[in-house]
Amino acid sequence: TGFGVLSGVVGTATSIAIGIGLFPVYVFFFSWKWPAVAAWPEPLIPLSCRAPVSEVVGKMDKAVGGYFRTRLLIALIMGVMYATGWGIAGVPYWLLVGMLGGLLGIIPYAATFAWLAAMLLRFLELENGISGVSDWLSILLWPTLVYAIVQASDDWLLTPWLQGRELDMSFVTIMLAVLIGGAVAGLLGMLMAVPAAACVRIFWAEILRPKLMDYAESH
Repeated sequence: TGFGVLSGVVGTATSIAIGIGLFPVYVFFFSWKWPAVAAWPEPLIPLSCRAPVSEVVGKMDKAVGGYFRTRLLIALIMGVMYATGWGIAGVPYWLLVGMLGGLLGIIPYAATFAWLAAMLLRFLELENGISGVSDWLSILLWPTLVYAIVQASDDWLLTPWLQGRELDMSFVTIMLAVLIGGAVAGLLGMLMAVPAAACVRIFWAEILRPKLMDYAESH
């Protein structure tokens, strides 16, 4: 029924809004507690292997920090691009909506909500004076075109160039990690998927792969 569909849409939108609202809380506590989390197992590690394990953990720590630094830089660049494009497209409050899109861009694809807001604001501005196709184009086409250009720049340029270089991961690996993280844990999963994948890659390269090669050569 229509009520059921409406309830589902409202429920989904509420869940997503709560996830986005909790994002700064996640980032704050994760950043605050991470040094303690990374350091607490060290006394439990045998002295014979403490140094190599500490080196691997240090590389993981650097990868996690690098991910958040580059994600913030990408979000800033996206915010400037959104604000500029939507300002040219005549979206009201273009600076605020554009920077909001950049902030949401910290979570991959969450900037979709800023795009919807841009179209809604443009519609409300023209609601009483819509006269033809050109007005509908200004409501739907131009904000969408800006969103598509900025999102494509993130997908094909900013993320592979900045994050890929920082984490030594290919674009395909990053996108696959984001998709898996989103399927498993929603917005939080999308946020944490790439640093988790970077840590797994380091564990494989520094610990698991050498042990498997030694085993293969000795048998």
